[in-house]
Amino acid sequence: MAELSRRRVLWGGAIVVVAVVFVVVALLGRDAINERAQDESRASERCTSIIRGDIASRLEAGGKTSAQASSAEFSDVTTDNSGLSISDLNALREAGRDRSTVANTWLIAGDVRIQGDLPNGSGLGPTNTFRCTAVVFNDRAVLVASHRIN
Repeated sequence: MAELSRRRVLWGGAIVVVAVVFVVVALLGRDAINERAQDESRASERCTSIIRGDIASRLEAGGKTSAQASSAEFSDVTTDNSGLSISDLNALREAGRDRSTVANTWLIAGDVRIQGDLPNGSGLGPTNTFRCTAVVFNDRAVLVASHRIN
């Protein structure tokens, strides 16, 4: 009888340990998913900000006001987790960062629509595509490694 009681205690203890481990893993997994979503959001915001800045510079260079850039509308924006390219690694080095400090790399792409008259030679049309690579570091800082507007 004592042997049966000992087994029950051991099984009960094992079940409690498994349940605690399951809860801890679930909570850590949820935190990791939330952190990744926040990284994606930060990267997307940083990229759209850089693209707006590029549009403003091109408009100003063409003799227009940069106010048009603030009304630029982004659509069909996608974010995909990606790896680091050679040019991304060069951008890391130039920023004084090391590859080992990278948490995520995001490729953000989509369309950007600009209202109003656009200066000749700006390389901008009413609707443009953009592409941006943003690196999020372990300290949650974001570096836009590359961007372009077509």
